[in-house]
Formats: sequence, structure tokens, C-alpha cells
Amino acid sequence: MNNIVVQIILIVLAPFLGGLIYGIERKVKARMQRRIGPLFFNLSMTF
Repeated sequence: MNNIVVQIILIVLAPFLGGLIYGIERKVKARMQRRIGPLFFNLSMTF
């Protein structure tokens, strides 16, 4: 029973953790290229 609950929690949290890691990766890549960050941050500089 406990094992099933843990699996369900991991299935629910996996997309959020993946998105968080992907966002951090984008921020790091932008900093390495001397940009501010992901696209929605760069759009504010355009206008």
C-alpha cells in the first residue's frame, strides 16, 4: 500500500521537477551567453 502511494506521488511530481530543472538549465545557458534569461525575460528588453 505504501509503495503505491509513493509511486503516485512521484508520478505527480515528476513533471514539476523536470520543468524546474529545465528552467534552471535555460538560466545557466543564458548567463553563459551573457543574456538575462529565458525568452520572456528578454522580451522586456526589446520594448
